[in-house]
Amino acid sequence: MESEDKKESLPLPSKDNQDGIVRRENISDHVEAGSDLVESQEEAERICQSKKELEPEAEEENQPEPTEPADGRQGDAEAAEEVESAATPVCSQSLPIFIVRRLIGPKISKEHQKEKGQDVTGAPPAAVPDGEKSAEMDVTSAAAPDREKTEAEDSPQPSPKPKAEWKILDPDDPGDPVDLEVSHFEKRDEHWNILAASVRGKSHAHNAKWRDDAYAFDYFGDWTVMAVADGAGSASLSRVGARIACETAVTTMKVLLTDYKLLEGDTEQLCNSSSKQIEAFFNQAACRARDSLQAEAVKRNIHPKELYTTLLLTVHTMWKGKSLIFALQVGDGSVAIFSKSQKIEACTILGTADHGEMAGQTVFMTSHDELLKRPFYQRLVYTLKPDVRCVAAMCDGVADDFFPEKKRMIELFNGDPISELKTRAGEPVKGVMHEVVKNPGKAGVSLIEWLKYELKGSADDRTLVLMYRSEER
Repeated sequence: MESEDKKESLPLPSKDNQDGIVRRENISDHVEAGSDLVESQEEAERICQSKKELEPEAEEENQPEPTEPADGRQGDAEAAEEVESAATPVCSQSLPIFIVRRLIGPKISKEHQKEKGQDVTGAPPAAVPDGEKSAEMDVTSAAAPDREKTEAEDSPQPSPKPKAEWKILDPDDPGDPVDLEVSHFEKRDEHWNILAASVRGKSHAHNAKWRDDAYAFDYFGDWTVMAVADGAGSASLSRVGARIACETAVTTMKVLLTDYKLLEGDTEQLCNSSSKQIEAFFNQAACRARDSLQAEAVKRNIHPKELYTTLLLTVHTMWKGKSLIFALQVGDGSVAIFSKSQKIEACTILGTADHGEMAGQTVFMTSHDELLKRPFYQRLVYTLKPDVRCVAAMCDGVADDFFPEKKRMIELFNGDPISELKTRAGEPVKGVMHEVVKNPGKAGVSLIEWLKYELKGSADDRTLVLMYRSEER
């Protein structure tokens, strides 16, 4: 509709007016005082027509006069189209610069803006429809880039998004409560100490969930038994399953090992009969833990998957002056052994974690199909090592922060500092052998504080049990 209005406003030649144009000497009547800009597109087009009419009369005489149809409207439209089509290239090539500027897009005067009902008080310009040029664009002005830059700077900038913060919420499920953080410290004998702790991860605290990890340990005679378990986050009662698995496995091993003595062999290798017996003990402890989980599911009338949990069961004893260490692993996590001879320090990973095809997948104590493929007794490994300073059993919330374990796990013990780990105050974190075991604090609270380290991408529950030499204090 806008183009039709423009065409109808053009003056057309007629017999009464042989000129039928706005003459060049009258152009100043259509220019703003003190400005070199034409006020409207219609006036520019009239000037284009004027330019055409000022051509030599010989050419004008050869031009055919426009004809008018019966209704007088179609002829006007066709004539307007001829004028418009003829005017455009002429103006773009031969008219003065102020006309070219107007056709491209002039700077409209405030008076004209007021007449058109536009805001002239400095408000941000409205969006320009597709296909139209902005009335603020002046292609001949060297200051245009600066003006655009100023407008961009003056326009409101979006405020930065607030940094997301971790929430610390109480669990929304009141049933089967557990401590959100717990620790223990015991002096086993004159040679060894035991320090253990478990803390709720930031993810569970943020989502009002319980701590799903658990641990248990006991010692008797020359034997020390430690267990850690990680309940599946997707299982509603995995914290119950983790506790049952740890307590049942440790209690069973204590019953089986209390009066057991390893047979002395001719070599430093464990004799076949002793290794087979220890294997049977571990298998029995794991089976009882599994049976206890299934019995709990029946008691609560729930599916066993609601009690999904892993289990890492570790046993230590001294044999021929060396540390004999056994480990049975179902699921993820890690058992690590730190040894030190003179100035040589080393770390050994005992066992192999179960990982699924996708991140976060693992095997649980009641994963029937997986345990058929690899039964409990096939999961037992052991090692005989001298100069052992510390044995650590941990869930994946700690182990995964030291990946790859064979290269980085030694930092958990002797890191000074541990790469990438920071305290909540932003300070470096050292390995547990530097400060934690030397000053365990009341009931082992030093390990709780250590487990609260910050690491990007690490938000799981963290559980760690340490058996270490007393002289390390």
